[in-house]
Amino acid sequence: MVDSRFILTALLVFVVGISISYIGSNLLSPNSSKEIGRPTYLTNEKEIAFIFYGSSYCPAATDTSLPDIIQLLIAETREKARIAGYGFTTIGISNEVNVEDGLAYLKSMGDFDEVALGNGVANRALQFYAWNSFDDPLSAATPQIIITKRLYHVSTLNDRDLIYPSIESETILIRKVGVTNMAQLSGISSLLDRLD
Repeated sequence: MVDSRFILTALLVFVVGISISYIGSNLLSPNSSKEIGRPTYLTNEKEIAFIFYGSSYCPAATDTSLPDIIQLLIAETREKARIAGYGFTTIGISNEVNVEDGLAYLKSMGDFDEVALGNGVANRALQFYAWNSFDDPLSAATPQIIITKRLYHVSTLNDRDLIYPSIESETILIRKVGVTNMAQLSGISSLLDRLD
């Protein structure tokens, strides 16, 4: 016959092990406190994208107040998108040549749903959002935020779960360059109040 102390000890070890595993995975998860999950294009064809662009070698883009400003603007924009019935995503872009440096820089700014980094000024996302979007030479200055409105088209193959999302249109609603301009944007994102 099995000793009851052995069974109780084994049960206790099992429960403690599961608890430690659960707590540890939540503490070590880099996104445990962030609202990252299923992509919004799976449930909503309209989306607001909050895009941050910066670099670790730009003095203005390393201003110590910048991470708090970025996170406040993300929270405000996420809430306005939710109220208007839009999905929401965040994109971080760094024009570092070195991928590890770019990732470390973007992590210092907060969590992003998507990141684009490496390859310096030839970075594809940087090309799309900064160089090709405006005639203004300041369009590539750092730091900056760009808020866009996207319309997705989502296709399935043979009515299955194989999904191919494509962005049908993307309109820039707000672009702000510089820490001061970003800080002034907080609380007055009037363009987002008129989302249709």
